[in-house]
Amino acid sequence: MTNAELALLIDDLVAVANRAQVILARSDLEVEFTGPPHVRPSRLPFPKQAVYGFLFSEHCLKVGKAGPSSEARYTSQHYNAKSSGSNLAKSLLKAAERLQGKVPVEVMESVRSLTGNNVGSWIEANTARFNILVGPEFEEYELSLFEAFFQCRLRPLFEGKVRSPNLPV
Repeated sequence: MTNAELALLIDDLVAVANRAQVILARSDLEVEFTGPPHVRPSRLPFPKQAVYGFLFSEHCLKVGKAGPSSEARYTSQHYNAKSSGSNLAKSLLKAAERLQGKVPVEVMESVRSLTGNNVGSWIEANTARFNILVGPEFEEYELSLFEAFFQCRLRPLFEGKVRSPNLPV
């Protein structure tokens, strides 16, 4: 994803939010796009909340949200498999096969060799990250709408359950 592609997504997010009667202007959003490599954020700026995502090659790996009481979700949990019940590091260690056929063979080999000790560094070195920061005037359900928009548009590989090949799409 490029900055220009992200800018188009932001325009669509504003349109979808307004269609849902959520008053959202582009000026309400602080957009950050970095990497790869990227540096994990050290904090969630107070009193902001965020929707964020990790991108690898042409694929989105994970989209999440963090409110004012979930700073660790935003800053560190996705880089440490043991930090929470569900995070990007844990998904890469447990379900790397979701990348099979989507990335070059040598990249797949590096993913298969990940351990709990190096997965966080690998995420920083190999993924891009976007952060969409919004103010506290947006409530939980509005932040959830923003997260769902990015999930629908980017189809993260490590989001939700894997669809059985026998089920219709």
